[in-house]
Amino acid sequence: MSVDPPEVSKRLAQRLESRFIFLSDPEGVLLDALGIERAGWLGYSMGGRICLYLGVAAPDRCQALAVEGASGGIVDEKERRARVKSDGALARMIEERGIEAFVDYWQSIPLFSSQRRLPEEARSGLRRQRLRNRARGLAGSLRGMGAGAQPPLYDRLQSLARPVLLMAGDEDTRYCDLARQMGDSMSGGRVSIIPGAGHCAHLEQTGLFNEEVLEFFHSQLEVVTKTLTPCIPLSLAKGEGEEIGLGDTPKPPPKSRPVETLDRPN
Repeated sequence: MSVDPPEVSKRLAQRLESRFIFLSDPEGVLLDALGIERAGWLGYSMGGRICLYLGVAAPDRCQALAVEGASGGIVDEKERRARVKSDGALARMIEERGIEAFVDYWQSIPLFSSQRRLPEEARSGLRRQRLRNRARGLAGSLRGMGAGAQPPLYDRLQSLARPVLLMAGDEDTRYCDLARQMGDSMSGGRVSIIPGAGHCAHLEQTGLFNEEVLEFFHSQLEVVTKTLTPCIPLSLAKGEGEEIGLGDTPKPPPKSRPVETLDRPN
């Protein structure tokens, strides 16, 4: 199952913007409604930040966390205010010019340059997926759940007593550094750097990504296979609204794959 933060944010944006407040509540309501005590959470980019926040804000609802291309927020207050301002400007652009103009801009930024190597069919499908988003939902997510709106988590991650897999594509150097930094601060942190991938490793190296995620949840969490604890993806990359999931069963990569993995003792 998956959680769609843009839809949550769209509803909250009608009442209260620029507040990173919904995380520990609606996810708890969701689990209660499903009769689930705790879950394994998988998140990409903004979804990864949400997973980390959920881990420190509501650890009793987390069995384990797997995050891709995520940060723990912005520590410097001046930089955080600047990010809020830039996210607000981008939200206004979405509202004034519409989804298509935003997607044209979004897919051209350097963060996603490695996606140009994808086959045309994959790039076209990704564009169609992005165009299905709603302007109001994306604008609300930028204002309410952008990196500037999130309280920085780095000083709280050391108390996160859950297994955490931190992934990044090896070409996404900033997020590789952030993954290693966060992994160093967590007793249960494990860092995996996916070769031949940029910010969207799950899209650019699907087989390697899937194997890392599945191996993590099965090796770290025996309870997953014994009690059917679900893995709940949280998807959204800075207002992008991309779905993240395991997708079709991938062909197994070579056993000698050069994935950089750094394990921390539990």
